[in-house]
Amino acid sequence: MQRFNFKVNFELEKDKEFSGRKATFYVVYREGDEYSTFDHFINEWQDRFPDEIKNIYATLFQIGKMVGPAPGFFKSKEGRPGDRVECLFDFPHIKLRLFCINLRDVIILGDGGEKTADKWDDCPNLRPKGDEMVVISREIMALLATQEMRYSIRGTELEGTLKNYEDEVR
Repeated sequence: MQRFNFKVNFELEKDKEFSGRKATFYVVYREGDEYSTFDHFINEWQDRFPDEIKNIYATLFQIGKMVGPAPGFFKSKEGRPGDRVECLFDFPHIKLRLFCINLRDVIILGDGGEKTADKWDDCPNLRPKGDEMVVISREIMALLATQEMRYSIRGTELEGTLKNYEDEVR
């Protein structure tokens, strides 16, 4: 089986806590899950890395409310070419990685975890979460291409189909 030959049924929901006049954040809910992938990330790591979680919250608040998604906040090319999967920027001593899909003024928060190797691809705990974000990004790009999902007139929000529950792989 190929690495990305799977389907993720999901729904996007606007995150009101971090969204502001500079950027809009969305979270991903897998079909049938009452918690978002971002909630799972926080719940899994907040006890082990409380300071890093606080820094992530502060960074997301700053991006959404004050400065917008400037390139310095994200490590690009974390996923596959063109998929827009990135990690929130970190320093070498920081252990947690949060996967996002960066659509300029729209940021989709995913899951993440502890980076234990030089590349997330080599981390048994991060690889499935990164792979899932690549697939979700592929699905979002397909919905945007068909205009089933589209940007608002101002380009700061997503409209249209925010659910992706089809059975076929795009």
